Amino acid sequence: MKTHKTIAIRNLAFIGHGQCGKTSLVEALLFQGGMVDRLGTVEAKNATTDYWDDEQEHGMSIRLSLAHRVQGDTKLNLFDCPGAGNFQHEATLALENVEAAVGVVDAVSGVEVQTARAWKNAGEAGTPARFVVLNKMDKENADFEVALDKIRTGLGRECAPIQVPIGKEDDFKGVVDLITGKAHLSATDGSGKSEEADAPADVADAVSTHREALMEMVAESDEELMETFLEEGELTEAQLREGLLKAVATGQVYPVCCASATKLVGIGALADALAGVAPDPTILGARKSADGESERELSVDAPLSLQVFKTLADPFAGRVTLFKVYSGVLSGDNALRNTTKDTDERCSAPSVLQGKEQSKVSELHPGDVGCFIKLKETLTGDTLSDKGSPIEYGVPKKSDPPMSFSIRAANTGDEEKIGNALAKIAEEDQAMVFRFDPQTKEMVLSGMGERHVGNIAERLKNRYKVEVVLDTPRVPYKETITKPASGSYRHKKQSGGSGQFAEVHMEVKPLPGEGYEFDTGRIFGGSISQNFFSSIDKGIRQVLESGPLCNAEVVDVRCEVFDGKMHPVDSKDVAFQIAGRQLMRQLILDAKPQILEPIVQVAVTVPEECMGDVMGDLSGRRGKVQGMEAEGGNQVIKAQVPLKEMLTYTATLKSISGGRGDFTMEMDHYEPVPSNLQKEIMEEAAKHRTEDADA
Repeated sequence: MKTHKTIAIRNLAFIGHGQCGKTSLVEALLFQGGMVDRLGTVEAKNATTDYWDDEQEHGMSIRLSLAHRVQGDTKLNLFDCPGAGNFQHEATLALENVEAAVGVVDAVSGVEVQTARAWKNAGEAGTPARFVVLNKMDKENADFEVALDKIRTGLGRECAPIQVPIGKEDDFKGVVDLITGKAHLSATDGSGKSEEADAPADVADAVSTHREALMEMVAESDEELMETFLEEGELTEAQLREGLLKAVATGQVYPVCCASATKLVGIGALADALAGVAPDPTILGARKSADGESERELSVDAPLSLQVFKTLADPFAGRVTLFKVYSGVLSGDNALRNTTKDTDERCSAPSVLQGKEQSKVSELHPGDVGCFIKLKETLTGDTLSDKGSPIEYGVPKKSDPPMSFSIRAANTGDEEKIGNALAKIAEEDQAMVFRFDPQTKEMVLSGMGERHVGNIAERLKNRYKVEVVLDTPRVPYKETITKPASGSYRHKKQSGGSGQFAEVHMEVKPLPGEGYEFDTGRIFGGSISQNFFSSIDKGIRQVLESGPLCNAEVVDVRCEVFDGKMHPVDSKDVAFQIAGRQLMRQLILDAKPQILEPIVQVAVTVPEECMGDVMGDLSGRRGKVQGMEAEGGNQVIKAQVPLKEMLTYTATLKSISGGRGDFTMEMDHYEPVPSNLQKEIMEEAAKHRTEDADA
């Protein structure tokens, strides 16, 4: 494959709501550009970038996938991103490594929930440029002007057409390029080829109106162009093109294109627009190190460095490591330094991906993306660099997964297999967390939502032959005390020979939000040797692991030992540990304990007409609505809700919103459980205690 220099590379993330046609659009770009020899489809389960079994089974993208198209002298790296809310973390991986996001919008449905969210995520990720593709322009009821109003409402007034469609609905047959004024009429033989012609008379008014609006918007982004526009009343083609490039690169204009991926209409014109208007990687400038003390220029003359943004566990090829080159030229076999793990890594010659197909390349320049096969130590986020000039790049902070399920083996004896298999899945899916909860005595699998966790369970079964059962997890309650209490405890044991003796006087106090403190500052005169302080502390901590109400961890307690007694012969560590433990058990009960429950911060995104029902439901779940804000054509309702009440929320929201809503949540804080619910939690804990004892 031809080597492409940095200025000839375009990295493009295709984002948007599920079913808007992102994968179909990428497939159309590949086929129309001659990169693949047949037009695959999601329905036929043969799309280039949806090649995993689970993606084909469900008819949706689940993982980030890479492909590329060569357009003239320019290479388009196409990042096909999942659209479902549970897999937006995969889209984020792409947005952190591209210079342009391509928001794909169904021309009839308009800006849907995940489109608005992905668009916002692109801005937060610092993606410089954004495009919009109105896909499915051939659908019944597809209307360009109506769709344009929707995207401007949902994504911003910066959305400006650089094309207008020729024909409507089933008669959609091409586009007019507003920069050149030329029409691109698509062939009807399914090849996707197009021919250039003069713009048809029936679209002349639309072309004039939108070209003038585009010139005005581009002129607004530059003072010199604005002066020219005001003086001359228009911009030349060269001025318009140059001004558009700058305006797109600075996020002042979001170009809008039109296409039908399935009928291959407008695909060549779209490729031209992306190659000609999207910025190259140099727009991001030098890459700083994690500590901010050094940086690397995006230059072939700088020492080699690259960073891994995705790891795949291919059942045939083994570990596939996707990376972006940030400096130097990558060619041939390389012995590189993994500066993140401080180890050496032997890397084979680089390859580029076309879905699952790998092709060796002679070299990759800064800004380009590729993959290695079967690296031993390197995983997502790691930096590889020249041994003589090491550098480590920072990794964006990831949010903790909000939805947790208890997980257990369906078949006895498979428990160890689960752990080994999940460790492998965790290499490619860093949004997943697997842990053993010592409080609830359960294995807990956490992910971005029910669908995400369910997909992990499918992978365990299909790829690793381990069947699991997912259950609603026990809520991780905590306990605390609400008032001070003090007392003493004497431990004395004499059974012949050396005995045991310890006496401890202690006061406990609530310490809201401060965790646990142990203090012995009030002990004077050596009533207890400081050699025994750690033993008392150890005994107290044993009690804090499991409180008296629901076996939960006891938090926010200050324990102050202020007096005691010891025996010159019989006092020893074990005696003071027992005394500390027994006294703590007594004082917790005297200090009026209570149960604390986890409260999560929830953001629910729904169409405006669903707001009332959603807020009513959240209130019924003991939620506290904190406010609302517009996001695209939807409303985002923010609330704090007890975690227990959110465990079954997915199905409810789907019912309320007709499948058009989505939500995110993250842990926020703990609050006291209402007194009327505390008894119920205590009874449930007692039941689980009995079950665990019988197991």
